[in-house]
Amino acid sequence: MHVSTVLFLTPTLFLSLSLSLSLSLSLSLSLNSIQGPLLAWETYVNIAKARLVNQQLLYCRVGIGYHLQVLSNGTVGGVHEPTEHSLLMVFAMKRGVVGIRGIKSGMYLCMSQEGIAHGAFSSDCLFKESLEENHYTTFSSLSHPGIYLALSHKGEAKRGTSVGRLQPCTHFLPRRAP
Repeated sequence: MHVSTVLFLTPTLFLSLSLSLSLSLSLSLSLNSIQGPLLAWETYVNIAKARLVNQQLLYCRVGIGYHLQVLSNGTVGGVHEPTEHSLLMVFAMKRGVVGIRGIKSGMYLCMSQEGIAHGAFSSDCLFKESLEENHYTTFSSLSHPGIYLALSHKGEAKRGTSVGRLQPCTHFLPRRAP
């Protein structure tokens, strides 16, 4: 007796299993026929993961709403419509501690002791990431506790020493890059 079964793993990838029932049960699987589609699927998944995880926008709801950006000259500010400088990479260093890097500028987002946000080519600029009750995220400097990343209602970087975590100017939403 010979029975054929088809299992659908993804819309583009399927696996054909042939079961032969005679004296012993044998399973034959042709890896050559699925190696090409499988590798293509893995490549697609890796690209999709990289795009979703690495590239994102940080949206601040203050004023008319701004996306955080790090310019090539180290200036940090906000822009209403996303630009290439507002694409950011937020990466975890440990639980609750993240780094933020501008993809286009290559600069890390840092906070000075005076609470001024700026871009630098140093990877030791870290933030404590906190999810607030309203589901917005706040970023406070790890090396200078109590100093928060904030944007003004005009989209300019606000001094982090003059704001608190409950103010809307410190609330950010991570958004997918277009």
